[in-house]
Amino acid sequence: MSLRCRGEAGTPLRVEASASFQNSVLTAVVESFITLQPAQTKPLTPEILRQQFSRLGGTPFHLDSLESALGGVMLPLSELNRVRRALVEALLGKESEHRALRDRLRTSKVTVAAPSREEIAPTLSVLCRSLAQMEAALELGVQRVYVDFEDIRRYSDAVSVVRSMGPEVSVFLATPRIQKAGEAGLFKVIERAEPNGVLIRNLGGIRHFTQEGSLELVGDFSLNVANPLTAQFFHEAGLPRLTASYDLNVQQVLDLVRAAPPEWFELTLHQHIPMFHMEHCVFAAFMTKGTDFTNCGRPCEKHAVQLRDRVGQLHPLLADVGCRNTLYNGRAQTGARFYNDLRAAGLRHFRVELLREDPAATRAIISAYQSLLAGTESGPELWQKLHATNRLGVTGGTLETHSR
Repeated sequence: MSLRCRGEAGTPLRVEASASFQNSVLTAVVESFITLQPAQTKPLTPEILRQQFSRLGGTPFHLDSLESALGGVMLPLSELNRVRRALVEALLGKESEHRALRDRLRTSKVTVAAPSREEIAPTLSVLCRSLAQMEAALELGVQRVYVDFEDIRRYSDAVSVVRSMGPEVSVFLATPRIQKAGEAGLFKVIERAEPNGVLIRNLGGIRHFTQEGSLELVGDFSLNVANPLTAQFFHEAGLPRLTASYDLNVQQVLDLVRAAPPEWFELTLHQHIPMFHMEHCVFAAFMTKGTDFTNCGRPCEKHAVQLRDRVGQLHPLLADVGCRNTLYNGRAQTGARFYNDLRAAGLRHFRVELLREDPAATRAIISAYQSLLAGTESGPELWQKLHATNRLGVTGGTLETHSR
């Protein structure tokens, strides 16, 4: 493989590659997502570039020559590694994980042009808070299910249901949003359920499950990934996929995925925004004479509670396994109107989060977003449909861009 590196401060690193492979000459050009910056201490010398781009073990290539026209600029080594992997994928004509396809590609005699981001099919995952919701999602062909049950002892039941659907369907179990001293046993419950992966909501979960090492990890909204530096931090900490922060409006989301690899992110297109999370248990305080789960009788497992605001809107209240309460906005937020812009920016992983929907409402919501991703219904059409349905009335919520 021969490489030519070009760029200056304020512009992306541009790497042009050519390589001989199975009697063909392949070429590819990849640019960094992060722009080059003036070097303070360690500029990108030809020696550093050669050291990073020669790490081609497990691929059919090796580095023969490297030409650099860079001045005193710098770029994170993690971004150089990403550029190197993207070069290999582009040369092999696949925009997918090379490790999984290496053997097949070595025997291929056809060079396939790398597809554009728009040509890569989007994915839709669904977060379920009941077995009934999960079963409805699986009936509709959803292939990635996140499970967030109040009683995590039921996680093993959820995994069993998904396993019965076949190996192409994966199940991810959510950790609590807060993990306190003495609660590490909750992670063991998740491990014993043997899911495909874990939806990580706190730093303790990162530490525990990256050490465990055998599960796929996704960082959830509570990690508050709102800028490329935070995204890079968590990506390097062991979370290959991250949920974009719920605090961002749509323009800020677009800025985020333009400043960092869009394949790192999953965007929640539909959810009831959590308005606040508290240690105080409203269920125990107002419905029992108890003080905690040991003497309250667990009214949260028997009653559905909503809080009414000053304009009459009802907002659902849910408890978690640690007796902490979350108040959710009574109207769901949807990003359907912005879907085309999000896809054009390179996003392909999307999520729908359910709250208390019954199976019929669950099917209606999932089917609507499946139509959106399949291109059979436009974002504005879906917005109007959901907005006009009383049971599913939605808002733009935090995604709206407000002028000041």
